[in-house]
Amino acid sequence: MQKYISHHPLKLSKQVITFTVFLLFAMIVSFGTTSNRDILFGLLFIHVFFASGHLKFLKQHYIFLLLCLQYPLINILLLSLTNTGGAVKPHDAAGFEMWFTSILYIFIATLFYTSNRNSEIFVRYFIPTSVTVAFSVAAFQYFESSAGCRVALYNANVFAAPLFATGFAIIYLSYFYLNHKNLPKLAFVLIFMSLILSSVFAGARSIYLATTVVIFFLAFLMSARQKYADAGKLIAVFIVALVTSLLIENFTGCNFFSRIGNVLGFLKNSSSTVYLQGLENINDVPTGESSMTLRLEMWQRALSLLEGHYAFGLGAHYESQVSPGKHPHVHNMYLSWLIWGGIIGLISGFIFLIAAILSLKTVYLENLDRCVLLALPMIWIIAMLFDSFLFWKHHFYIFIMISTLCYALHSKHVTNR
Repeated sequence: MQKYISHHPLKLSKQVITFTVFLLFAMIVSFGTTSNRDILFGLLFIHVFFASGHLKFLKQHYIFLLLCLQYPLINILLLSLTNTGGAVKPHDAAGFEMWFTSILYIFIATLFYTSNRNSEIFVRYFIPTSVTVAFSVAAFQYFESSAGCRVALYNANVFAAPLFATGFAIIYLSYFYLNHKNLPKLAFVLIFMSLILSSVFAGARSIYLATTVVIFFLAFLMSARQKYADAGKLIAVFIVALVTSLLIENFTGCNFFSRIGNVLGFLKNSSSTVYLQGLENINDVPTGESSMTLRLEMWQRALSLLEGHYAFGLGAHYESQVSPGKHPHVHNMYLSWLIWGGIIGLISGFIFLIAAILSLKTVYLENLDRCVLLALPMIWIIAMLFDSFLFWKHHFYIFIMISTLCYALHSKHVTNR
């Protein structure tokens, strides 16, 4: 690490403060509360001062920056257009605040990760440390919990930790894979941690299913490159993590994998007309899992409300009307985007998810290397079929940070070829 860090006193102080800010970010988004996330914004403003000296890097990465920025800007515009009543509703106010602050964070992330060797430092040192911390804290909360199952939610923060860990694990795998290096043992440790975090610790079925798909996708790509040993190790890690999770579940008496079975049963029978006949029979869907029945009801309500409003949507304040009970969103990010801003909002969201891939499309990459880039957005693309992760501010920032880091690493790689 010594060769990456400057010995100049001023530069060293900037690096220490910068990494302190981002270490606090990792802790806050994974295990903090709403008030702690507000403190984060103050820390980000401090970092603006240090990032401002690298504005020239924006010229090199303006395509990526613009592709990311269109998402909050379009949402601000659509929130204004759809609020025809004139008065700003509570959900609209929260939406405006989220998109304005996200513009700042997109600038900060782009400046930081595309500057000097910050991205390499994060991959080599910060990622393993932060994932280990996340795993350790989650394990402590899990086994100290009075309920014995699933750590406390804290406004959906429990889902931030496995997404954070899985995203970092994918980057670590793809970074060495792209550079034609043998995968280090640490990459498999990160995958193991991400699987345990998303399964028995967090109870995040959608994240676990998405992580599983991504792991087998990467194993397939490794096999296509005739790296059979690495592919076999990746599958072996998945099996070890599965067995470990089952042992933990047996020890605590939890039922995470039976809930996974409920979701898979729903997917198997999703083409049946019983799911599509309207709201009158929605409670008769034989899923055996109340949360899946709740999701089906939300989705049916959302589709009914959207009739005649597919172009521009209804506005963010309508989502709470679709979602019954205490849930502020409809547990499907694509339906959320349609409600917020119709087809325009949906397209904008997809562009945001694959901004890194679109930004690198003109740069020489081997076909398999292009496929590797799909692994990172894939975890969100699949998981958000059942949850509205980018509805939450801290999940949104996690995605910006991880996708910017992934883009910076691959951009540096193709530039040095």
